[in-house]
Amino acid sequence: MRCPLCTREVETTFSFYESKVCMRCREFFTLRRFAAWLIDITLSLCVFVLILFLLEQLGLKARLGEALMLPAAAIPAAVLHLMKDGAGGKSIGKRLLGLTVVSMTTGHPIGFPASMARTMPQLLGNLSVPIAGVRDGEEAAGTRVIWDRKRESPVFRVPPDEPEVA
Repeated sequence: MRCPLCTREVETTFSFYESKVCMRCREFFTLRRFAAWLIDITLSLCVFVLILFLLEQLGLKARLGEALMLPAAAIPAAVLHLMKDGAGGKSIGKRLLGLTVVSMTTGHPIGFPASMARTMPQLLGNLSVPIAGVRDGEEAAGTRVIWDRKRESPVFRVPPDEPEVA
């Protein structure tokens, strides 16, 4: 079989969205998604620390009290993290790695509401990392991550082609 992403002839294929691809392509895309996730989560943590630092420097620790410092920094950082993919379907990590989050119904990059819906499970304690396809939140939000460079491949075609009926 020929891999639809790299066009190499391969004997063994692996499920990837609704397609079958070679192990190299599946692992490469998964690594890209993981690296984008890592960049985004690191930036979110940096925002959290920066807000904490600013609250401290502005003397709000005395006013808010120790107990409210963490929520005062965590809430804005969490909201920014929820909206990270809403600007054209690209977070900073996805932009750097050539990935886009698109709607499964239209194929267009998502906006802020879909970004919030797909990212909410991460903030609720499920820090799932995508493994070759859909992660928690994507299905509920009706989204999919595509590789910009391979956008025209049947693997990333959204909405997916209807299966042929024999």
